[in-house]
Amino acid sequence: MPAAAGFSFGLWSMAALIPLAVLQRGGTGVIGAVAAGVVTMVSPAGPLILVMMAFFGALTELPFLITRYRWFGPRTLFFAGLGLGVLSCGISIFTYDLPSMQPGLLVLVCGGQLLSAVTGSTLSYAIARALRRAGIGSSRRRTTGV
Repeated sequence: MPAAAGFSFGLWSMAALIPLAVLQRGGTGVIGAVAAGVVTMVSPAGPLILVMMAFFGALTELPFLITRYRWFGPRTLFFAGLGLGVLSCGISIFTYDLPSMQPGLLVLVCGGQLLSAVTGSTLSYAIARALRRAGIGSSRRRTTGV
């Protein structure tokens, strides 16, 4: 079911994107992704899933790192999601041996992953905005004193 897995990829990307968008701090994407990995440690991959999720979390943070963690808006989230979608498509080509299958499946899997990742980044931004309106997360104001 590579196509079904591709369309669910955006949900996995949200584990790193939401903490980044809400807390607006470096490293929160890695922590969020690893936390999602802890939940799935019962999978056949076992503890290796933590390493993989930490890697995906670090890759999610690249667009934010490039901006030196100054911009956490929808554009940066979009590029983070898109980058993960492209990476995931590349991994899926080899993992599922997509070139040996029908060309339509390659388009369906990669297209689904890209669409899902962009949708996940859009939803992450919407959720982060709602959480900040509720008083949860970063207002990007530094406070001094106690």
